[in-house]
Amino acid sequence: MSTSGKPFEPAGPTSHDLSILRAQYGLLEEARAPSARIEDRVRLVARIAASLERLFVTSPRRRRRSTAPVAADPAEPASGGDLAAVRTGAQRLARALVDLLRSELVPELRRSGLDLLGWRDLHADQAAAARRYFAEMVFPLLTPLANDPSRPFPRISSPSLNLAVMVRQGRRERFARIKVPDALPRLVTLGSAPGGPDASAGAQAPRALLWIEELIAANADRFFPGFEIAGVHLFHVTRAGSPHAPAGDERPEEEHPRRLGPVTHLALSPDTSDAVRRLLVDKLEMDPLDAQTIDRPVALRGVGAALAAAGGWDDADPAGRGAPASGPSSG
Repeated sequence: MSTSGKPFEPAGPTSHDLSILRAQYGLLEEARAPSARIEDRVRLVARIAASLERLFVTSPRRRRRSTAPVAADPAEPASGGDLAAVRTGAQRLARALVDLLRSELVPELRRSGLDLLGWRDLHADQAAAARRYFAEMVFPLLTPLANDPSRPFPRISSPSLNLAVMVRQGRRERFARIKVPDALPRLVTLGSAPGGPDASAGAQAPRALLWIEELIAANADRFFPGFEIAGVHLFHVTRAGSPHAPAGDERPEEEHPRRLGPVTHLALSPDTSDAVRRLLVDKLEMDPLDAQTIDRPVALRGVGAALAAAGGWDDADPAGRGAPASGPSSG
């Protein structure tokens, strides 16, 4: 078991936020149980991910950029040690959830008939079907925003999954951001996966599910004709603030202050360069300690709902997008 999965035991009296974290680590141990049904394990992971996101959004420590002690609860002041423990524990939990998905749930999902794939895992027919789906359903929803001396850095709302695209023309390199649209499912169904261990036994091949961010990254060159794609990196942003807009507020969702508060958590894929990491930390005006590297898929928002739809389960994701996993058939 990785160190990220060790029981969370903060020293001394716990604040409200630390108590929430300890409860989530308890649920994590339940999700690790191999005897549990795969759909129940997915539900638990989705539930923990939703609680963790709320913690990043509402934790009072995140609402002030200060090294002074901040009250975690009006009736229960937190110490400086508590504040550090909340950040450490929350980041460790975020990494543990992705580790669990990759190391245990993905293999179990494949045995259950659902195969989570990256772009490089697709066979030719699947890749062709994915490109058609991208052209028809995804491309019209995407608006890349570039950052250069003539354009300000894009306003990145919360919570949001994004691609940092580094484009190059000659010796000049610039940053562009593509937001993964909330209106589409996190996973796209592409029909049967390439033959696996069950194929020789005549069992039905698993259904292939492609991460939508992988689909967008593989087609990023369509947005930047005349430029070389120097790198595409995945990142997820969470900001402090209220999770709900006040009644009667008609401002566009992307521009609402509740989605543009101080950044409390930045998750970056391992392939993110130091230069891109520094750029994001600087432009988002955040504490560097609130940025962490996590294996892809970086964040689990929307994964439970997509898997529930693909597997024919009840909704397994209390905070994810409600759209089902869907896409073209590759035959």
